[in-house]
Amino acid sequence: GIVAAAIALRLFQDLTRDESLAELRREVSGITQLYADAALRAADEGADAPDFATEALEEATGDVLFYVGAPAFPGQESGLVRLPESALPADVRASAEPETFTFTPPGESRPFLAASEPLRLEPEAEPLGRIIVAKPERALRDQWVPLLKRLLVAFGLGSLLAGLVGWWMSRRITGPVLALARASDEVAAGNYAVRVPGAHGTDEIAHLAERFNEMAARLGATEERERQFLMSVSHELRTPLTAIKGHVDALRDGLI
Repeated sequence: GIVAAAIALRLFQDLTRDESLAELRREVSGITQLYADAALRAADEGADAPDFATEALEEATGDVLFYVGAPAFPGQESGLVRLPESALPADVRASAEPETFTFTPPGESRPFLAASEPLRLEPEAEPLGRIIVAKPERALRDQWVPLLKRLLVAFGLGSLLAGLVGWWMSRRITGPVLALARASDEVAAGNYAVRVPGAHGTDEIAHLAERFNEMAARLGATEERERQFLMSVSHELRTPLTAIKGHVDALRDGLI
């Protein structure tokens, strides 16, 4: 039960992490496309920065948005929290492709699970920077903790059931064995009439009980034959001895 619960919990943790990374990749792809379209309009038409609030996006996704790189809207605020490039892992900084990684943002003490995607104005253009969508790793724990509680409940119920079944099986096995032990003591004391109940069955204990009853029966029959033999011998010896004793008494009395 412990091994199965540990494996199930580990598999669920891996599944939760993979699903969270996939969700972050989808979110960062969509959000990056929104900002890329807005930045392209701002560059071509002199439009203002997008009026959709970063807080609204964070509230909709439940994640935190960051930005690393050159300003996408020169002279305007995009609403994204700017991070220094040094906050990202070296392999992410050197990559021009979407990446998933774990990092600790400045001012935070807890690690974040993140997905990032380059922000490009054109598909083949050099990226201006990276938009990062992140969530605390603690949020993953909040997903598998309920499973852990259910596994603990299931383990407790399973342990109780296993204990009851084990107790019933042990009683079923040790009961006939104890009966055999008591019957053996009776036979050792000379009581060959003792019998072990439950000798009818197909398991090993029933076979042993059946053989024990046969042994006790044969010992009882042997003792009975021995007793009858001794009685017969004593009777055969008593008859001539009685006659001899009568003649000796007659000789002593002078009758013969």
